[in-house]
Amino acid sequence: MVLIRGINLARKGFGLLGKDKTKVIKSVKPGTKFKGQKTVDEVQAEAAKSKLKMAKDKLKQTFQKSDEVLAKLKKTMEKNK
Repeated sequence: MVLIRGINLARKGFGLLGKDKTKVIKSVKPGTKFKGQKTVDEVQAEAAKSKLKMAKDKLKQTFQKSDEVLAKLKKTMEKNK
């Protein structure tokens, strides 16, 4: 009975299990900036840069695949001669 009562007290925050040291943001005032927070322009610029990089990589892969197919076609044409 005492153990159950002690667990309930700890749940209610009487300090038997220690204090909760995590910080929770409950509300934010307009215009508040957090440490390391990016502006909208920075986020959009980063997204555009990432999108461009992905397009570049996709194009590079396409060229590699076409080079492989053309090499295979070249070998086939040489065999047929």
